[in-house]
Amino acid sequence: MALDNRADSPSGAAVDDSVMRTSGLHQSPSNARKQPCEVRRVLLSETLNYLWQEYREHWQTALQASGSNAADQLKGLIHAEFAPVICTHDRQGA
Repeated sequence: MALDNRADSPSGAAVDDSVMRTSGLHQSPSNARKQPCEVRRVLLSETLNYLWQEYREHWQTALQASGSNAADQLKGLIHAEFAPVICTHDRQGA
């Protein structure tokens, strides 16, 4: 699953490998046949966790950079929500 084409983000293969390592699963055909539902559940959970952590860090950084004025903070959060780095078709579909 390719998240986007940013140079600083992992490629689709790297994300898949990272998710597999984090989840403790191995990319073997026998593993997929033995527990397909569990494997898919864990992979989906780890992928969504990865996306959530990246999203959370992005808006927290935007909020901190906005200063103490509430209106500026709100503007910063809105810009962060729709930033091209975060708001992509692939990510919205995840």
